[in-house]
Amino acid sequence: MRALIRKFKVNVDGQERYGFKPEEYIYQKGSSLVVNLPFQKLQPNMLSPRKIEIGSDYIKTDMLPVSYLGEDLIDYWRELEGRGLPLSEIAHGIVTLQRLGLFQNIAQGRGILYPAMPSWVPLLELLSLLNYFEEECPYECNVLTKISELKKKTEPARRTRWMYLFRHNLPAYLKSVQNVVNEITSILSELRFAKILADEDVDFKFVRKNGDILIKKTEQIVDVTKRTGNLLSWVRQIEEKRLVRIGLGDVIRSCKRIIKDRAVEKGLFNGRIDILAVDITHHQLGTSLWAFHVFGETDLSPDLWLPEILESRKQVIFFSYVCDEGFYTLPMNLKVNN
Repeated sequence: MRALIRKFKVNVDGQERYGFKPEEYIYQKGSSLVVNLPFQKLQPNMLSPRKIEIGSDYIKTDMLPVSYLGEDLIDYWRELEGRGLPLSEIAHGIVTLQRLGLFQNIAQGRGILYPAMPSWVPLLELLSLLNYFEEECPYECNVLTKISELKKKTEPARRTRWMYLFRHNLPAYLKSVQNVVNEITSILSELRFAKILADEDVDFKFVRKNGDILIKKTEQIVDVTKRTGNLLSWVRQIEEKRLVRIGLGDVIRSCKRIIKDRAVEKGLFNGRIDILAVDITHHQLGTSLWAFHVFGETDLSPDLWLPEILESRKQVIFFSYVCDEGFYTLPMNLKVNN
């Protein structure tokens, strides 16, 4: 057996942030390429006080929206599992998707194309935010409603049929995993936006009907949605067009284009909701927000748009979370005919 790559890691400003150990699950055996899928549920392991591993890949916990010691996150993981959240089953599904994605890229002649970071990082991000809202948030934000919602939406992973499908009907298993992951990331988007509000000292609570978050002082209803995209295809498109620079106006127009139908559906124009918050963390436009902020074209800090939101002069807020960097935001007005 021969490992194609033993290990690689990603450093930021000379500090290790995360890494992969593919030698433990992908290797060449004779003329065959072997990708080992995890055959049991997966739990996090602590490699150092602030480094956690799941399925042989690892991250530093200070990349999360709320940084905790690895031991504290693992304890909270176990606590939530005891309360009915099937985190180990979901981690197994996410790691399976990632490894099969590596195999598919190799089979299509694109080499070993890894995700930007371990695919299970949003699961730990979810944990860090839930723990924050349960233990540290200064407001009574009703976070237990989110945990109850998570339990309901992850129900497929709690059934014994989940692992049976993995062993006997892999396509059906992968489809079920993708559905559960989509539900989880939707709730993660709500928690991300709530963390922005908490950081800016805005009192709020999670709600069950008509929206996702209620801003208490102004009684504004916020609906949080998300948009995802294929960053790789976007980068290739830029290369093909030889586009040297993308202006902020281009980003604004693209943002409006991807959200118009959702705004109509959720009732932004007829008063059913007051604010539409759009998470573009996993969309190529989220990278653009970060770039505009960091390289000085415009300041996209949340504290700049918050007064306008509370005064109802802006209806839509696009936001993005960049690991180890923070939140970036872009408010705008949206009309039916623009």
